[in-house]
Parts: sequence; structure tokens; C-alpha cells
Amino acid sequence: MPQKILLKFSKKEKKGENMDKYTKGVLTVIAVGIIGINLQMLGDKIITNAEAYSDEVTKVAICNTDGRTCAWVTGNEALTVDTR
Repeated sequence: MPQKILLKFSKKEKKGENMDKYTKGVLTVIAVGIIGINLQMLGDKIITNAEAYSDEVTKVAICNTDGRTCAWVTGNEALTVDTR
């Protein structure tokens, strides 16, 4: 009498595969929550205007590390630096 061989193929899950899906799901929920909070805080304007205009002149001093010797502008509007 011929024998019948029954082969069963089962998909074996790798250890940690379910945990990997769970971790991805949790991280996705966290990311969506953070994006939602940021959008709520920003309101309607995602990119705001930069307003740095001023009519005043800002004076800058270029000095050495101890602050004793500084560069100056000569009469012909040239920047002079004492390198001593």
C-alpha cells in the first residue's frame, strides 16, 4: 500500500518580530503626537516673519583678548589694527 506523505509548512515567526511591530507602532503614535503638539503651538503661522530692522547704527569694537588694544578707523576710513 502506497504511503501518503503530508507536508505541513508553517511560517515560523522570528523571535522578537511581534515586539518589533509593537515598538514601531508606539514610536509612530509618539511621533504623530509630537507633530500635533507642535502644530497646535504654532497656530496658523508655520513660518513667521523675521523682523530685525533698525534705524540705529550698531557700533562694534574689534579688540585683542585682554581688551587693551582695539582696531580703529583712520581719517581715510581705513581699518587699522595694531599687531604689537
